[in-house]
Amino acid sequence: EASASGPASGEVTITLSETEAAITIDGVPYRDGTPVTLASLPAGDHTIKAALFGFRPLEEKFTAVAGEPLSLEFKMKRAHIVTTLKANVLGAEVYVEGKKVGSTPMRLKKRFDQSFAYRFSKAGFEDFNGTVKPTDWVYESGVYRLLLDVTLVATVQTPPAN
Repeated sequence: EASASGPASGEVTITLSETEAAITIDGVPYRDGTPVTLASLPAGDHTIKAALFGFRPLEEKFTAVAGEPLSLEFKMKRAHIVTTLKANVLGAEVYVEGKKVGSTPMRLKKRFDQSFAYRFSKAGFEDFNGTVKPTDWVYESGVYRLLLDVTLVATVQTPPAN
C-alpha cells in the first residue's frame, strides 16, 4: 500500500542469458525476450519463470523493495536433447529437413529445432513422412526426449503378366 513517505513499488529489470526465452512473473506472462523492465512491481516477494526449448526451465524468487531499483540477471542452463528414431524395419533411411541423417534404429546426435520435418524411407515400403511439433517433446529430469517409432507399410507388388 502507498504511503506519504514513498511508493509501495519498485523498478525491476530482468535479464536472462537466453534473451528470447518466454517469461512469467508471479504467473503473469510478459513479452518473450529480455531484458524486461517493470516500472512499478509491487514491493515484496516474487517468482520469475523462464522457458526456452533446449534449456532447463528456470524458476527463481526475488524481493522487490519499494522505491529501490533492482537489476537481476539469470543464466539458463542447457538441457540434454535425446531424439530416438525407430521403425519396424531395420535400415530405413532417415531424413530430417530433406537431409539424410542415418538409418534406423538410431539416435540423433545433432541438435535440431523443436519443430522439424522428417521422412523414413526403405525400398519396398511406402515412405513415412511427418513433422515434429513443440508439443511432441517431453521434458523430465533435465532432458528433452522425443521418440519417433514408425511403422513402414510394404508396397503391394503386382507380379508381371505372363
